[in-house]
Amino acid sequence: GAAMPVFTVLLGAATDAMGEEHEDATSQETMEPARNGMLCLMGGVGVCGTIHHAALHWSSERQAARMRVAYLRAALERDTAWYDVNDAAALPTRMAAEVQKVQDAIGPKLGLVVVPLGQFVTGLAVGFYFGWKLCLVIVCFLPVLSVSAVAMGAAATEEANQTWYSRAGAVAEEVLFSMR
Repeated sequence: GAAMPVFTVLLGAATDAMGEEHEDATSQETMEPARNGMLCLMGGVGVCGTIHHAALHWSSERQAARMRVAYLRAALERDTAWYDVNDAAALPTRMAAEVQKVQDAIGPKLGLVVVPLGQFVTGLAVGFYFGWKLCLVIVCFLPVLSVSAVAMGAAATEEANQTWYSRAGAVAEEVLFSMR
């Protein structure tokens, strides 16, 4: 997550180096520090991304295995009346589906939260370091931006629900037409 703000700093330094007048240096020599910084950043992102993905995957696999055992143990401890109400043949499918949802939430979906959070924190640190006055003004507008983001999320959710209702209405209309 910290790669994008650092990349922005490196790109700004490279742009500044290209725009400066150099008396005895060639353009290759002025771009050498920026190129080395980009290569280091690329290597760091590759290593950190691989470790991040592997750690989340390993952790989610281990926790999912424990959940499967606990789920099966809980199902086996039920009395026979529970099996009369619930279909025993559907138990493995339900268990696999529910554990897979939790495993996805612990693994890749958690990564989708952690990376932007790191990007936000590093972006603020870089912003305060290079231009604290502008960054302070932007931070003052964060509550307004967060309220508008919540409103946009609610509108998107409402739109998705309306799509669901329109599909349900189409199915109901088809059923009623078939009954006639």
